[in-house]
Amino acid sequence: MAGNGSAERFVARLYGVAALAHLIGNPAVDFHPAVFGLQALQWMLAPAAAWLVVKPGRAPLVATAALVLVTAVVEAPGLGNHWWLMGLAAPVLMIGATGRSVGAVLRWILLLAYGFAAFAKLNRDFLEPEVSCAVFFADHALHSAHLPPAPRALTGLLPFVVVAIESAVVVLLARPRTRTAGLRLGIAFHGILALDPSPHFYDFSSVLYFFFAAFADPDVLAALEQQWTTRRRWVALGALAAVGLFLAYPQLPLPRVLRWGPVVLFVPFALWLLRRVRGGAVSLRPPRWSGVVLALVCLNGVAPYLELKSGTAFSMYANLRVVRGRSNHLVVRRGWPLGDAHDALVRIEATEDPGLVHYVDSGWLVPERNVRHYLALVEGAEVTVRTEDGVLRRWGPADARRMPLWRERLLLTRAVDSGERARCQARWLPAH
Repeated sequence: MAGNGSAERFVARLYGVAALAHLIGNPAVDFHPAVFGLQALQWMLAPAAAWLVVKPGRAPLVATAALVLVTAVVEAPGLGNHWWLMGLAAPVLMIGATGRSVGAVLRWILLLAYGFAAFAKLNRDFLEPEVSCAVFFADHALHSAHLPPAPRALTGLLPFVVVAIESAVVVLLARPRTRTAGLRLGIAFHGILALDPSPHFYDFSSVLYFFFAAFADPDVLAALEQQWTTRRRWVALGALAAVGLFLAYPQLPLPRVLRWGPVVLFVPFALWLLRRVRGGAVSLRPPRWSGVVLALVCLNGVAPYLELKSGTAFSMYANLRVVRGRSNHLVVRRGWPLGDAHDALVRIEATEDPGLVHYVDSGWLVPERNVRHYLALVEGAEVTVRTEDGVLRRWGPADARRMPLWRERLLLTRAVDSGERARCQARWLPAH
């Protein structure tokens, strides 16, 4: 990357940190159905990312970025928004490794993606405390800490506070004079979110910290890089601990207290950044070649409103529901359906399959093509579904129908709440 070499090395380190955080929180064994080749890729990515964290340079950056990109493609469609962003940043960083300036591209990726995420939450159900994802995860975090639920007066305000914070981060980062406030607000907000180890947000927060760094004063980043260079043994120890957690998590029946390991590593890192970061008068003028990348970000952000996809579309945990032209969004009052995933929705009534059983009596309607695709992936799986006209059908291997690879990877459509309110989709289920 062109520019301040020390600052760029520190940003590269943060990319490695984000990759390690993802590996700890999303090991291959957690994917159902199993993803062929993913574990081998993760085992290659872990040492590459640790190498980048400990000794940033062109070779470890290109190796890590290339493995992130391949891993994201292999994980699709079941990858989170944070890994979608990491995969999108990968070719940008590889171009930057040739000496081209890519900082403005990273800044625009963050502004667009984060802006779409905040915009998606402007819907009736996210702002309704009874079903809001904001309240759901706040209650979960309090429960994990053995604390009582928040007072109803507070939970009624919480969704509005979340929307205000996320919107403010975008506006503050866009202006040089307010960039420091935007960085500190974003780092603090996502540091708080990362405190709950299950469901974990430290991986998502780590990715955002990498993108936030692109808005920081290069001189400050250079000073932070110097601190990490002089404390290389501690940095190496932290990277080694992260790789150890990645290897141990899926293999060992760890005590509950050790499940806080990633949070224990993340919190000092977040506090250290929060105290030292300062916004810089950095450029927001992207190079011409980045138009394709930024167009992909925009297309991904508008995809839910076009009913092309509803997963990995910057609407994560937003309670957004746009189905057959009907929308719960307060601004986008109707959708423009270009996709056909919502044309046929089914309710899963009975099954012995360990993946599909989570849908029974759940109130979720699953796209028919998702169910048939799942049957094609899982040998011997059978399921009883109820169609929207009330007909019960028993599907098995003979009814399996695999989606085209491009649709499976790119156009993920998640289940739809059958109730009046769109509940928080807090879990990734195998038929989405």
